[in-house]
Amino acid sequence: MIGVVIATAISQTASVFFLTWDARRTLQRVPPWFVHDIPWLPAIGACLITALIEFGTHDIVPKGALGLIISGLLALPGLLLYVKIVFGIRTLTRLVGRQ
Repeated sequence: MIGVVIATAISQTASVFFLTWDARRTLQRVPPWFVHDIPWLPAIGACLITALIEFGTHDIVPKGALGLIISGLLALPGLLLYVKIVFGIRTLTRLVGRQ
């Protein structure tokens, strides 16, 4: 199960580098590098929390499709921490409460 996550991360990283290189090659103006806009400290914190939860529950979570669903749910604390830190509670309640 960890191999799927690692393969996904590698492919997404490779596609970012390829698309950035391709955009520089074909566009007259170089697009801004997106890495400068990422709040890295909350991202690393969310990643660590998610990894600790996933590795801690690896033996408990069933294998197969149900395990993928449960693993996705176990990643929610890291995601919620990231959203809370980056967007704040007020923005989050406005986004969720909007119809």
